[in-house]
Amino acid sequence: MGQIDNRRNALGLPKSAVTSQLGHTAHTLRSWADGKSSPRFSFVVAYAGLLAARIVLTRDGREVAEGVDIIAALPELRRTSGVTHQQMARRLYVSHKGVSRFETRGGTRYLSSVERYASALDLRVELAEIAAAEVAS
Repeated sequence: MGQIDNRRNALGLPKSAVTSQLGHTAHTLRSWADGKSSPRFSFVVAYAGLLAARIVLTRDGREVAEGVDIIAALPELRRTSGVTHQQMARRLYVSHKGVSRFETRGGTRYLSSVERYASALDLRVELAEIAAAEVAS
């Protein structure tokens, strides 16, 4: 959330300018920025969009997925990297069932979980600016 908060500040937008559009309070945004809680991943994608930015998944500086598609891309990237459920579970310090639940359930994913899973595969969840040409279209 730090990257998004920095972007909002760089644009000169007060928290109040985005809270009403996102349906959250300034206190909630502050809790996320301070690391006291983690937002839903879908919220982070929406928040980035309000700031003319996007959430991307990168490996070695190259984008491999974007936005909510990151959730579906992670299990495929695990498989193509040759990492088994058991190996991923050890990397994340969870059971292999925990890995399976993350990969298959359709419920809520939090930014912290997505970042942790990505990091275990040497991937990064980052904020990227939307190019001016993309904003115009």
